[in-house]
Amino acid sequence: MTNTKGVKLELLPNTEQARYPFDTIETMLDSKQGDTKKYLLNPEYQRRKRWDDIRKSRLIESFILNVPIPPIFLYEVDYSIYEVMDGQQRLTAIYDFYKGRFELKGLEYWRELNGRKYNNLPEQVKRGIDRRYL
Repeated sequence: MTNTKGVKLELLPNTEQARYPFDTIETMLDSKQGDTKKYLLNPEYQRRKRWDDIRKSRLIESFILNVPIPPIFLYEVDYSIYEVMDGQQRLTAIYDFYKGRFELKGLEYWRELNGRKYNNLPEQVKRGIDRRYL
């Protein structure tokens, strides 16, 4: 890559590990730099969204149970613009849950939460989810 003065710049991979609190993911994925979203969930190499509401619900249940999940991998395509290389399904599930786009269903261990969206979960459960990180 060359800057505006014709100086060749070398881009090095950023291997820093970031932690994103769940309750900030909705804002993070909606954030923009000018007209461009800062986090691109659908780069052309990424598979399409495949998770149904049961699979999304079970991911949310795993957070309630404090089960570890794999990290999300991002690629910085431009200054502060990121493509999601791995983790699109997980990010989308969390985002959709906070937006109230699906009710929990098919839960195995917390069956009493089936039929609930984020906004009508018991406060203690919400706090437990909100304190999790990616």
